[in-house]
Amino acid sequence: MAKASAVISVALAGAMMLPVVSAAQAGPRNNTYIENNTYVENNYYHKRKKRKHKKHGINAGEAAAIGVIGLAAGLIIGNAVTPQPQYVAPPRPAYRPPAPAYRPPAYRPPVVHQPAPVYHAQAVAPAPWSPAWFAYCTNKYRSFNPNTGTYRTYSGKNRFCQ
Repeated sequence: MAKASAVISVALAGAMMLPVVSAAQAGPRNNTYIENNTYVENNYYHKRKKRKHKKHGINAGEAAAIGVIGLAAGLIIGNAVTPQPQYVAPPRPAYRPPAPAYRPPAYRPPVVHQPAPVYHAQAVAPAPWSPAWFAYCTNKYRSFNPNTGTYRTYSGKNRFCQ
């Protein structure tokens, strides 16, 4: 890229110097009125022409200064035309959903409760005041009193465990 910029700069500088180096040359005058009129020619035109001493063309110093100015302008324009490196943002990260605030517990299969065995009073019930009877009544009724052998019903009555 730097080489291309330098080539463009030199080409622009050279193009800017072309009109300066090839100066226009004046041809013969075709104003016959001024040339044929002796009054104007003797009194006004020639006196003014002799006093002015207008020089034609440019000298070497001026040409070098114009070349340096053209070169500087070419460098400035060449650098402005060349593309500059631009910032490229990194790609956005892939979307990850946020972690849930609540994690459901791991799946546990439901516990299947076996129905309590049905005891028939006559067939299964142990004899009162035996150790098996105490165990049976204690497990069946929370309000069982082993001193009296009774339990309290929901209505508030005391009944003997059978």
